Amino acid sequence: MPSETGWSVLTTAPSHTLAEILQGVLQAAGIPVMLAGESYAATFGLPTSVQVLVPSDQLAEAETVLRDSEASADETDDDSTGQGSAFDDTEDASV
Repeated sequence: MPSETGWSVLTTAPSHTLAEILQGVLQAAGIPVMLAGESYAATFGLPTSVQVLVPSDQLAEAETVLRDSEASADETDDDSTGQGSAFDDTEDASV
């Protein structure tokens, strides 16, 4: 980890769980991650936002990784079978 560059806030996750998911996505891409602001609330089971920090010199790369990951998740959520989704309000006429 480059210590001379410092750390920058990439995003603030609304929960510890989401922060850990983002951490896993970024670490899988080879980007070091620190989570900040989680210890007190996590200790007492309180909801809290958690800052996701990455090395400053990898901030742009981390933004790209998250953007690509979100786009990939959106594509996965799209229904490719033509049968509709369980959460889709429209009915499939072919059924």
